[in-house]
Amino acid sequence: MEVLKNILIKKLESSKIMLDIKHTLLNILCKTAILSIFLSFAIPAIAATDTIKNANWEKVPGTEPSQANIDANQYDEPAFLNTNGIIKKGGIVMYDIVNPDASYARLQTNCQTKNFRTIRVGQFISDSKVEYQNIVGEWGKASELYHILIVDFVCSL
Repeated sequence: MEVLKNILIKKLESSKIMLDIKHTLLNILCKTAILSIFLSFAIPAIAATDTIKNANWEKVPGTEPSQANIDANQYDEPAFLNTNGIIKKGGIVMYDIVNPDASYARLQTNCQTKNFRTIRVGQFISDSKVEYQNIVGEWGKASELYHILIVDFVCSL
């Protein structure tokens, strides 16, 4: 009887140890998952660079700050579009622009629907080199005068 009692005690102790190990592992997994979620929010997207070759930056008519409802006190330049870099694929036109604040963006426009979206944002690090991040902009109708002027201009080329 004493032997049976000792065997049962050892089994219970080993079961308790296994339960403690299982509990500890689950706790570690939960903390690791939470940490990875926080790190994914804290780590910024990695920027890439690109060289824009043979650019022909044309002023987008009407985008001067005084004409396109842009704060003329903040910006004094119009938007410029690289007409040499336009890529047409199906009904979609892809192109690079320089905004009045000198920021860089790559846009896609559907000239039939007049919908557009931004797929890159960044800034120039030299005359022909940009540092950018790819983004997944939502398709939307050009509603602000500034965007309407850009869409109309690129679709007229």
